[in-house]
Amino acid sequence: MKYGKKAKIILTDAPLSKRAIAYIIDFSLEFILLFLLMTGINGLYQNPDTRSQANFVLLCSIVVFVFLFLYLPTKHNGQTMGKMFFYIKTESTENKKLGYWLNFAREFVFKFMFAMILIPCEIIQIFLYYIKHKNLEKIRLIHDGILFTRVVSILKKGK
Repeated sequence: MKYGKKAKIILTDAPLSKRAIAYIIDFSLEFILLFLLMTGINGLYQNPDTRSQANFVLLCSIVVFVFLFLYLPTKHNGQTMGKMFFYIKTESTENKKLGYWLNFAREFVFKFMFAMILIPCEIIQIFLYYIKHKNLEKIRLIHDGILFTRVVSILKKGK
């Protein structure tokens, strides 16, 4: 547990179930965005008359992606769209502010680009952790350990 700086709020580690569903929401948004990007650009590049429109689609997709997975988590204290639904956020274990590069590494590189490698490894990690500790309360997943981050629950407004 750690105390928040401004309001002296106790932050606790977020449950693995909330983290997993938030990850699925974020991964789905990334996948849908990249799917629309690739199909739109592929269709527009086929016709020489619409190649300039393909460049515009590419630019718009990059702007939306940067907003959702780089700007939003940085400006909202480590909250992506999925994390906002469950009132959880990412924070540094070294008491540093989460910057753009750390959010890019966490939200895109580790959780999307390396998903095919990372997800099976983290499933094994969860299984082994549960065998050893008989609960999953304090588990920090591989990408959190590498980047010195953790996901914590935050209080809902009004409570």
